[in-house]
Amino acid sequence: MELPGFTKSLFPATIWVLLITVFVSVMSLSYKEQKEYVQNEIATHLEDLTNLKLQEITSWRENHLAVMDELVGSPFPRRFLEATTGGDIAQPVLADIRQRLRVLMDVRGYPAIVLKDTNDEVVLSVVSEHGKASYYEADARLHRIPEGDKTLTNVHTSPRGSIHLAVVGRIQHQQRLLGSIVIFVDPKRNLIPKLRHWS
Repeated sequence: MELPGFTKSLFPATIWVLLITVFVSVMSLSYKEQKEYVQNEIATHLEDLTNLKLQEITSWRENHLAVMDELVGSPFPRRFLEATTGGDIAQPVLADIRQRLRVLMDVRGYPAIVLKDTNDEVVLSVVSEHGKASYYEADARLHRIPEGDKTLTNVHTSPRGSIHLAVVGRIQHQQRLLGSIVIFVDPKRNLIPKLRHWS
């Protein structure tokens, strides 16, 4: 015996359940595809940003090493170090090299530049108005004369707690070592801003 209206009401309900199931399946599939698409877009964007930052940092590094190349290749640090081995340095020579280094510091934003002899003893330091020469001279003694022409040190924390990088260049003339030059770089000013902005 058949209940009146039971078959008729069951058929539309079955259709509705089937339609809802299909709809949920399609939406679920669409959601997964959309999620994968968004994840791929984010991964691509992050990879592009990482490559851009890597290029910026590589360019930043090469830029500072190029400054050292120019400085080591110019005659005035060599002449100054040669003069220091002879005893007293004439005031015009001292004033000239201080002025040249000061201009470089102002243009590049370096906090200090230190020249050392072959014994790693400081023979000249030029420091920005906010720095203390004795601090930079002590830090410069920590950076030995490089085996090659130049080197960029790792981020370094000095005994007094300041953070810096240094570009250290070897100064020689006709295969004779004369000393080294240390350019201090403030990473808070020159490097960290490049790393901070990821947009």
